[in-house]
Amino acid sequence: MRRRAGRRRDDRGAARGGAARAGGARVGERHRGGARHGGRGRRDALADERGAARDPSGRAGRRHRGGAPGRRGRTRLLGRRASAPPRPHDQRQPRDPRDRGDGVHGLDPRAAAAERLRAERSRLRDGGGRRGAARDRHAGHADPLAVLSGPGGERPLPRRDRGPARAPPAVRRGSLIVSTPDEVAARLAGVSLDAVQLVRSVEVVDLHLETFIPPRLFRYDLHARHDRHWLGGRFFGHLDFPRALDAGLTGGMWSIATNIARGAEGRWRALRDNVRGLRAALEGTGGRFEVVRDHAGYRAARERGAHAALISVQGGNALEAAPSAAALEDIVRVTVVHLSNSVFGATSSPVSFGRAGLTAAGRRHVEELNAARIFVDLSHIDRRGFWDALDVHARDLPPIVTHTGLTGVKDHWRNIDDEQARAIADRGGVVGIMFEPNFLRARGMPNDASMVVAHLEHLVNVAGEDAAALGSDYDGAITPPPDLRDGFTAYYRVVQRLLDAGWAEPRIEKVLGASFLRSFAALRP
Repeated sequence: MRRRAGRRRDDRGAARGGAARAGGARVGERHRGGARHGGRGRRDALADERGAARDPSGRAGRRHRGGAPGRRGRTRLLGRRASAPPRPHDQRQPRDPRDRGDGVHGLDPRAAAAERLRAERSRLRDGGGRRGAARDRHAGHADPLAVLSGPGGERPLPRRDRGPARAPPAVRRGSLIVSTPDEVAARLAGVSLDAVQLVRSVEVVDLHLETFIPPRLFRYDLHARHDRHWLGGRFFGHLDFPRALDAGLTGGMWSIATNIARGAEGRWRALRDNVRGLRAALEGTGGRFEVVRDHAGYRAARERGAHAALISVQGGNALEAAPSAAALEDIVRVTVVHLSNSVFGATSSPVSFGRAGLTAAGRRHVEELNAARIFVDLSHIDRRGFWDALDVHARDLPPIVTHTGLTGVKDHWRNIDDEQARAIADRGGVVGIMFEPNFLRARGMPNDASMVVAHLEHLVNVAGEDAAALGSDYDGAITPPPDLRDGFTAYYRVVQRLLDAGWAEPRIEKVLGASFLRSFAALRP
């Protein structure tokens, strides 16, 4: 009886397997009563189901969606692909969301990798493409970068570097296309046309931009506009190349942060790689951004209508294994100490663990930076280390503090005091006020741009207007006040606050960039 019952169950399983072959059963569906199959019947039914998934029409080598081809089918498939010409990468062709780019889910990994490489090369030859739907989120936003003019006349930018097709009214500014002041003022509530025109008529230099961090951490295209970043302006997503231009930034210190988890050789190797990466990103803008090393280079870039980018290093321990500071040919500024102690000295942060001041190596480091005429940035260093650095710093060269607050407004370990601010001013340097509320906001202050104005006013009162500058620290894991989280609008809003506070335009011009450029000319004419 058991054998007879087993045969009946086997017959039912075979019948169901045949039905699956005839009807093209979907992958993953179970036959009714399948759990009651005997051992041999269950194996037969599962084998039939797998066969139906691989070959629902009965033809070998054809793969059902979600299943892998059999050995014979894979052999035939690879043979056909080897003899066929490479498939062109058509950006307008809709993709299966599961497609990794090889076009065949079950392809041998080496063949799949070769096919993906072939498709990527084709994409790059065609000038790039819009990959995925992420960039479509920005449709409708202003894009000042859609047209490039040069010796050969105007030509459209590659699709990869182009924003939405419909741009706002624009005016030529050298070789750049940027939104007009009227367009900008219309988009910014509470900002007057006078404030926008002032920003657009002077040099605007931010002393500390960490915007190269997001591309190192996750997919963040500096050439694309990110008006509505998924982090909402918290920590990252404050700036990109298009917004930097629309913000009126004519120059900036683009910083490379140091990974302290690496060894000395690893930090030096990573720094060189990151300098090449940042330079490539800046040079990939078709002349809209230029890397400059001295004041003459800055002026030349501005005459061509380009944003002048100064490459800098956040954390001198990146140079511990460098043969000499002279090897840093692209570097304009080095922040001697960052958020942790290093071979050069102690940080101002609570993790200094009782250390203080510069080491002997730190003193030599400052002297080497002077010899190479590289800005010595004394942000982040502890108070004793600050004075140690000035003791050995060349008297005829200006030191700077690129991003900080003033303890006279907000008493915080991250800020410098009035005496330190005056010392920088006495040497011809400048102090950049950052946009982080944790370091700026005193008790009772609103969480808005008025904090930046309060620190600027205090700085001017204790050190003079020639020492004041802006160093936002954008994309440096800060969370600016809500009205300064978008780098496109922030500089206009700060200028509006300064105008409302009664500041004269010549003083505002110094804060925006003129004072720093004076120091830059003294260091590197």
